Amino acid sequence: MHTSSAGRRRPAVAPLLLAAGLAVATLAACGDGTPGGPVDLDGDWRLVSATIDEAALVLRDDYPVTLQVEGTEASGTSACNGYFATVEPTSDSVRFTGIGGTEMACEDDVMSLEATYLEALGRVTEATRDGGLTLEGDGVTLAFEAVPPLDATPFVGPEWLLLTLVEGETASSPLAGAQPATLRLADDGSLAATTGCRSMTGTWEERAGEIVLTDAALDGDCPTALARQDALVVAVLGDGFTAEVDDLGELHLRSSGGFGLDYTTAVRLPTTPPDDEISTPSPAPTS
Repeated sequence: MHTSSAGRRRPAVAPLLLAAGLAVATLAACGDGTPGGPVDLDGDWRLVSATIDEAALVLRDDYPVTLQVEGTEASGTSACNGYFATVEPTSDSVRFTGIGGTEMACEDDVMSLEATYLEALGRVTEATRDGGLTLEGDGVTLAFEAVPPLDATPFVGPEWLLLTLVEGETASSPLAGAQPATLRLADDGSLAATTGCRSMTGTWEERAGEIVLTDAALDGDCPTALARQDALVVAVLGDGFTAEVDDLGELHLRSSGGFGLDYTTAVRLPTTPPDDEISTPSPAPTS
């Protein structure tokens, strides 16, 4: 069984293939790269500003728009959904074709942001690199900043124990009746987690400053009373998240929409002490 997202998103069965008729012109490209050659777009990028048909696109910090380029393959988060595209650079132009992605629902303004960005990406014909990355086309300017690689060293290896569930401005403890919810990210790229009522396994990689699951599976069933906690844990881990260990040694995961999970290093105590540690009450004194 594959991961599903929390209630704020409704996964569809098939990926959404965007309309193939997005207009793409051929204009001159400039920026980094060899003279007369295509601009090197490789890297992890986050959209920081955009203008489409002379109107500024309103971005949301809690639903970031990212772009990862590796050769002719592009992917990222388009606010609500993950997306993919093919990069077609030439000596004097660049195009993003075959744009598609997952089909999940978010708030109306987030969906509008996503649709506008993807339509604008299909109009890009020119790229410039000067510290950041600027993509331009007919009535379109998309400005990105470079995202530094995420240092996973502080949180890879240990088993973490869930302390807090975060939903926007609200933080709450794990639900009563739930089993300990744990998380382990291994340096071989594997993930093992529990939600408090079922287990989750998968593989992970770093993309654009986030941890992203490349595949995941769930095992077990949850009672209705624990469904909300289970859904939130699955959504944060499955949607991609930033990760940071603070000065107290606590791990903070944050996903889009203001959802998050806070963990501490798990300390497992035996439920039954070893035989040699079980004390036998002394017999009552006799008179």
